[in-house]
Amino acid sequence: VYSIDLMGEADMRYNISCYGKVLLKPHQFAAKGFNGEMMMDEAGENLQAYLGLRMKMAGQEYPSGPPSTFTVVVEKGENQHYGIVFDTSDRAALMIFRVCDQGAVAEHNRRTKPCEQLVQTDFITSVNGVSSPLACIRQFQKPKVTCAVRRGIQFSVTLKRENLQKPLGVTFSETSVNSIGITIACITEG
Repeated sequence: VYSIDLMGEADMRYNISCYGKVLLKPHQFAAKGFNGEMMMDEAGENLQAYLGLRMKMAGQEYPSGPPSTFTVVVEKGENQHYGIVFDTSDRAALMIFRVCDQGAVAEHNRRTKPCEQLVQTDFITSVNGVSSPLACIRQFQKPKVTCAVRRGIQFSVTLKRENLQKPLGVTFSETSVNSIGITIACITEG
C-alpha cells in the first residue's frame, strides 16, 4: 500500500511512502473469493495495520464478509488492566474510544484474527450478560469479561447549503471528552 504525494507542482517531483505490504496467495481466494482483513507486513515498528480486501474470480459472487456481531472473552487476571477507553456519549451501548498498547485487550488482539479483535468504534452491547452501559463498565472491574460486540460502521456525511442564513436542520448534542463522533440530538427542518 503506497501513498504518492506531489512535492511541488512546478517540478513534478513525488514523495512515495510505503504503508505496508500484503501477500494474498491464490489458494486464499481462487475457490471462494475473499472478503476480510489481512495484516500488513512492514507497516512500521510496533504497528499492526490491516487492509480490508474484497475479491472474487470472474463468474463468482463476492463472499460474505466478517460477521458484524461476535462475542469475545478477555481475561485480565488480578493484577493487570484491560487497557480500554470507552466513549459513553451513546446511552444505549459502550463504544470503544481507544485500545491502549498495553493491557488484556491489546494482548487479546495480538492473539486473534482481525475480525475478532476489539477496535475503535466497536459497540459493546453487553458484558457478562448485562447490557446497560453503566452496568457494563462495572463488569470491567472483574478479572474476566464476556463481551457481545457489534462492529461499528464508519461513514462521512457532507451537508451543503446555498444560503448560510438557512439552518442545517440538525441539532448536535454536547459530547463528552472521550467521544469519537458528533451525536445528532435532533433533526429538524432545514
